[in-house]
Amino acid sequence: MLVPEHSVHTMSALGWGRSTHWFHPSELPDDVFAPAELVIPIRPGHRPWPLYMAYVASVREGEMSLADGFYPFRHLGDFRFELEYPAFGPVFARQPRPATHLYGGRLGHPDLAYRLMGLQPEDPELYESMFADMGLLVVGVPAWEYRPEPTREERP
Repeated sequence: MLVPEHSVHTMSALGWGRSTHWFHPSELPDDVFAPAELVIPIRPGHRPWPLYMAYVASVREGEMSLADGFYPFRHLGDFRFELEYPAFGPVFARQPRPATHLYGGRLGHPDLAYRLMGLQPEDPELYESMFADMGLLVVGVPAWEYRPEPTREERP
């Protein structure tokens, strides 16, 4: 069995001038709003890996917690991906105009060295019902798995 080496992340795209980069929502200033999107790292040539891991969060009474950890997020071909969650497998696809950008923030994670490609659910109603009916949400890597990159002053 293949073990995923890469993960689904939650990022927001911010652009200035002719440049756009992904940032983790926790890195955005309070006065800046940018929608959060699911993204995956891709290899050079815009080639996805065959398997990723995605976290599923459970939202109950306004509290969010990870529901059973992570699940396989399998590449089906043609830039389509399936979340292998028991009894519920929404399919995601790359965005119509694929948003592939570099990460521009200061968090550390091995995936952030690659270009990141934005994804969207193929069936938004099915994905929304996952939350409305079961309180489940596909989320990126949990915050505690990122580590801050040292500043120049902190580097040896």
